[in-house]
Amino acid sequence: MASEVIQPIAEALAALADDLGMEGVVWPRGDLPNKGPWAVVGLPIVRRTAPEEREETGLGSNAWELSYTVTLLTDLGRPKASHELVADRLEAWVAAVDADRGLLTVAGTVVVIDSSVTESEPIQVLGVNRQLIGYETTVEILAAVAST
Repeated sequence: MASEVIQPIAEALAALADDLGMEGVVWPRGDLPNKGPWAVVGLPIVRRTAPEEREETGLGSNAWELSYTVTLLTDLGRPKASHELVADRLEAWVAAVDADRGLLTVAGTVVVIDSSVTESEPIQVLGVNRQLIGYETTVEILAAVAST
């Protein structure tokens, strides 16, 4: 059975990163492909509203709250790479997610109600052959899943 909620939203986040000139990668295995920059989408934290809280919150049984970690990375050894470029990329990512509140048009039965980058933290990854810098961001998604 294929994922009908988690993976389609992750792929839509990766596509949004592609539109910004990054290489969106969903759940990579091993080394990152090509030369970057990358937006690596991780598995989300998933929250659902408990039955006794639904009336209070207004969220029904079809609501999903997902928190994806999306790590924006740049190889500092590449020409034109800089801390300023990384900061610009973060700002573009936040603006793109915020500008598209219904964010991702996800095929099938998922409707994204709201999306926002709620946190970002600078990171540095030192490897044998390269030095990566970037931001680890948290993208919060509120989605509704139609009953099938």
